[in-house]
Amino acid sequence: MHEIIDDFYKSKYKNLEYLIFINFLRCQILIVSIDTMSKLYFKRIRLFGIGKVVGTGEKRSNAEFYE
Repeated sequence: MHEIIDDFYKSKYKNLEYLIFINFLRCQILIVSIDTMSKLYFKRIRLFGIGKVVGTGEKRSNAEFYE
């Protein structure tokens, strides 16, 4: 009887560990995709030189924008 109970708890905890691991992986994937998206977004800004000097409306060059 004790063996059956032990097996039940072992399998239960194994499943719990598995779920935690899967959730961890999902979070990692989410973080990585957000990171990639932001990098792509900033690359696009760098490529097209988008970035106005606040208040003047004049466009800045890429060099100024990233120094």
